Amino acid sequence: MTTTTTTNTLPAAKHFTLQQLADGVYAAIVKEHMGAFSNGGFIDLGESVLVIDAFLTPQAALELRTLAEAITGNPVRHMVNTHWHGDHVRGNQVYADVSIIATEITKNLMAEHLPARIAAIKEQAPAQLQALQDQFDNATDDAQKQAFAAELTQFHEIASTFDTLKITVPNVTFENKMTLHGSRRSAELITLGGGHSPSDIFVYLPQDKIIFMGDLLFVRTHLAFWNANEREWIEVLEQIEQFDADRFVPGHGPLGTIEDVRANKQYLLDLHQLVETHIQNDGTEAGLADLNIPSAYEDWDFYSMFPGNIQKLFAQLKAQ
Repeated sequence: MTTTTTTNTLPAAKHFTLQQLADGVYAAIVKEHMGAFSNGGFIDLGESVLVIDAFLTPQAALELRTLAEAITGNPVRHMVNTHWHGDHVRGNQVYADVSIIATEITKNLMAEHLPARIAAIKEQAPAQLQALQDQFDNATDDAQKQAFAAELTQFHEIASTFDTLKITVPNVTFENKMTLHGSRRSAELITLGGGHSPSDIFVYLPQDKIIFMGDLLFVRTHLAFWNANEREWIEVLEQIEQFDADRFVPGHGPLGTIEDVRANKQYLLDLHQLVETHIQNDGTEAGLADLNIPSAYEDWDFYSMFPGNIQKLFAQLKAQ
């Protein structure tokens, strides 16, 4: 088994921290509030490099591409979008000259939804900026000021892209599996359907026993259900448990193990049971506000996702 290292020989980055997982395999673990928002990574195939995901901003994507080519000495020839959500694809324009790979479903969802979503973000930006600035100005202690300052930093990172942002959809698609071969290793791009989104890709490196999971995995972080199918997500995780892998790069959170994959599956099962019991007890949608985060997940990040997650489950279960 290859150990994970973060060494002084790796260049410092503004938007993420690079962690070497194997010779030629690197995870880019996001730095909070710096404009990347989600994790990514890159893989040296031998003569070329595969990049996983394009972050929330083009400047974060450009930084990763630049470092990937400098560290490996090889050109980036492929970039894969694990799914269609903005924090994984809004840097795609940096890769317009290479193969941008996704499923056909992901490509279509990007083309259908991103223009309106980005237009709405731009329209709402002035009011959001003023609200954040007011919160910062009215903060009563140092901790609050630091939190709002961080939010302002991220906001400005995003807003700085508004005039130059170009929606760039994938130009290569596949249905079930696509393997990229190189002299150093092969990378298997696999979709087992939906889960976190209507179509999710993970990248499996059998030689290195590593899987880049995209948002199929959140490590010690509340999962995001807004576009998810909870049953399909569980089924996908159960299949991934059968892969010969011992290190997992999540879409959000620190590097994980198979235990984190199992913890995500249990989170899905536990929230399902929580909401199902609520419904069986004649609980209402308004009554969801009285449900507490299960104790096993009280210290997980992104706790603000919990109310939306149980609301989504409530709607799905009531519709059955």
